[in-house]
Amino acid sequence: MPTDYLMTITTRNGYSVHAYLMTADPRDIEHTASLMMDEAERQGLSALPLIMTTPLREDGRDTVRAFLAGTWQAVAEALKSATTFHQSVWLMPSSGPRNEQLMALH
Repeated sequence: MPTDYLMTITTRNGYSVHAYLMTADPRDIEHTASLMMDEAERQGLSALPLIMTTPLREDGRDTVRAFLAGTWQAVAEALKSATTFHQSVWLMPSSGPRNEQLMALH
């Protein structure tokens, strides 16, 4: 049975790097964290050395999935068939109601 996670890195540049991970293998958390740091570096962001990783309850999972599906059509399609693994990484401004909603899940 997979576990759903919300992962977040806060940057010094006013952005958050988030990830939604569904996995049954805890080793995927480390891999996802690495992808998140790589993305922050590619974007020229100064990331704080802390990655918040929160297992999500059903309501939190539904909130994150609804956000992703409503923002990116390709992710919406991928989530429809995801049963054991899914990984999405994205950037968003740290200020704003969507980011605040996700941060409240930690």
